[in-house]
Amino acid sequence: MKKRDHTLVFSGLKAGTHELEYSLDAAFFAHYNHPETEGITQAQTSVTLLKGSLTMELRFAFSGLLATEDDDTGEPFELPLHNTFTVVVKFGEVYDDQEPELLILPHGSYEVDLSQYLYELAVLSIPLRKSKNELND
Repeated sequence: MKKRDHTLVFSGLKAGTHELEYSLDAAFFAHYNHPETEGITQAQTSVTLLKGSLTMELRFAFSGLLATEDDDTGEPFELPLHNTFTVVVKFGEVYDDQEPELLILPHGSYEVDLSQYLYELAVLSIPLRKSKNELND
């Protein structure tokens, strides 16, 4: 995985709405070395960037499949995964990502690495309990 693959360069983009797509493959998840993500396939994240004059908003929408086992029966199956998340981006004196839904970039920034947001969105889409029966509910 190259860091640049998931870097959003916003400098030069006009104010308004911009749509971006990111494919997350096995190499992306291997970089984080988290066993829960090993079975994720067909992972896509769309990012809608709403760029204003002083702030930006990033709307993430994740979907993918997780090859896993049913917690009740042990049978293998593919579990559909979905998740959404929004981050407001503001500019300030120093970088600050302490608040989950707010990112502060230093004045003069022209890009933002989305890798961690993409990863966390995928991980948080995995339910604690995995059951084929719950797919039909």
